[in-house]
Amino acid sequence: MLENALKMIKENNFCVLSTSRDNRPNSSLMQYVSSETGAEIYMLTMKGSTKYGNILNNPHVSLLVDTRAEAPGENRDIKALTAYGRAGIVTDKYEEEMLKERLVKLNPGLSVISESPESCVVRVEVESFLLLEGVNESIYGKI
Repeated sequence: MLENALKMIKENNFCVLSTSRDNRPNSSLMQYVSSETGAEIYMLTMKGSTKYGNILNNPHVSLLVDTRAEAPGENRDIKALTAYGRAGIVTDKYEEEMLKERLVKLNPGLSVISESPESCVVRVEVESFLLLEGVNESIYGKI
């Protein structure tokens, strides 16, 4: 099932990123790109945002990726993947620029954010996952 989870990450570009600080959760709809393996996920955010501060304070995050756009009206066929991992800010300027280019190429609407000097790239290293297929089949795994 690890292959199915990583495939799902690679084939999508929207997720819900959940962070927390002082036991207060925060969730944000995000566009992303993944590494070739799917074990790393990259997103843009702004320095000073709630998620940025949360990640600096507590790197443990979860992401939700699902297939509801692929199966409108067919709720029984929806798959949902919760990926658990550690987030950090990409600090290497060359790597950051390359990732920004990839993010904007796949998600052109992100160009407004990527051009800001306050933008930065978040990297999530996926450590484990929970894959739900339909309403009653769940599989937990580690990367």
